[in-house]
Amino acid sequence: PVVTAEMLLLAKYEDVVLAGVADSILFVHGEPWIIFEYKFSKTQIPFRDHHVQARTYGLLLRNMGFETSRLFYAIVIVNPRAKDDEKLKHRVYQALLENGPKEAVLTTKNAKIYLNRFVSRDAELEVEWAIEFWKKKREAIATKNPNKCQSCEYNEQCKKTS
Repeated sequence: PVVTAEMLLLAKYEDVVLAGVADSILFVHGEPWIIFEYKFSKTQIPFRDHHVQARTYGLLLRNMGFETSRLFYAIVIVNPRAKDDEKLKHRVYQALLENGPKEAVLTTKNAKIYLNRFVSRDAELEVEWAIEFWKKKREAIATKNPNKCQSCEYNEQCKKTS
């Protein structure tokens, strides 16, 4: 087994080049087994965006030529106070080894781990939806989460149209 950290993923989907950086990926015999996405939050439930991000990385791996039929992704929600916990990743890996390759919600000290099977079609639908906006085939859809507006580059434009 080999674990990569912050691996650049780059692949074409239809006629669009997509890029992303996964927090880490566990490879076994050259095949990606688990994509890890760490989120530091007091909220212990992953948001839809977290799943979309991890699934997009799975799609990138597939389009880079990797076998993804056995791929899982883990969204690891970590208490922000544990950001400097040096043993965190070891505990996460240990919990996943004990669980085996199956969907689960696992708990370790300072973290909750949501292990999900990667489904290509789910990722494709999400990326196609995003591409429609990028190619100006649909309008942007306002978020229902006001916290996202704070860092959005279109914040002022939305305020004018509200």
